[in-house]
Amino acid sequence: MEKMKLFLKGVGMGAADVVPGVSGGTIAFVTGIYEELVTSLASVKVSHIKLPWFALRSFSNASAKTEFLKMAQELNLKFLITLGAGIAISVLSLAKVIPHYMETAPFETFSLFFGLILFSIYVPYKKIHNKNALTAAIFVLIAAGSSYFFYANPAIGFPQSSIGVFLGGMVAICAMILPGISGSYLLLMMGLYRFVLDALHNKELSIILPFMAGCAVGILAFVKLLQWLLSHHRDKTLASLSGLILGSLVKVWPMAHFNEATSSINIGALMFLLGAVAMMTMIRLDPDLKAE
Repeated sequence: MEKMKLFLKGVGMGAADVVPGVSGGTIAFVTGIYEELVTSLASVKVSHIKLPWFALRSFSNASAKTEFLKMAQELNLKFLITLGAGIAISVLSLAKVIPHYMETAPFETFSLFFGLILFSIYVPYKKIHNKNALTAAIFVLIAAGSSYFFYANPAIGFPQSSIGVFLGGMVAICAMILPGISGSYLLLMMGLYRFVLDALHNKELSIILPFMAGCAVGILAFVKLLQWLLSHHRDKTLASLSGLILGSLVKVWPMAHFNEATSSINIGALMFLLGAVAMMTMIRLDPDLKAE
């Protein structure tokens, strides 16, 4: 049951990462796995490149099996594999579905996302231990302003090639793990969003593999910094993450997509409430938030 819950959290992260303006990091935060995810990824070392070799030899070699189990424990491998499977299956299955609804019913779709993100701001705030209102407000406002500037920035073109998607993956993955900063929106800004999604949908390995390699390089470099910030400046970091989420609301503001001929205010309001209820339900089910 615990593995299934973790898998479903991965599905939620994958679905969020497909949407420009929504971050899988937000879902990880709300579902109580964010810090474990960062710690697990930050534990990756160069020596762990031997893991597949030890895995293959473990069937016939006792010392290789011991080394494999040691590395698996260091990496929290069961956690990463289960979560990663949920993310991968979600991204691959929704690579066409979510962009379709964003194009055909943008007002209603973004109303749902707005409800989800708005109520998720509560999570990093709740996790702050020493709630100094002034300090928290300063970091929230700085981060919110930075997030707003990021979403208001004009697009920067990246080449639609193996090198382009490698570099795009490096940049986008850092945003995907940050609550409030959308990796998908970064891909959109770089001109790679539809290109990468089409490659995933069509299983074009010449594009998928460089993108995955870029993601791996980017995230392994970035999570160590993030882990250090959470360890040494936890409350300020959490306040900043609240601000990033707050600033991201500008990108999913549903009224920017309202069209009197095709949009329905009633359905939009219903989708907003659905998003809000879904997020509040996830928050209430998180045992870590109850303990805070």
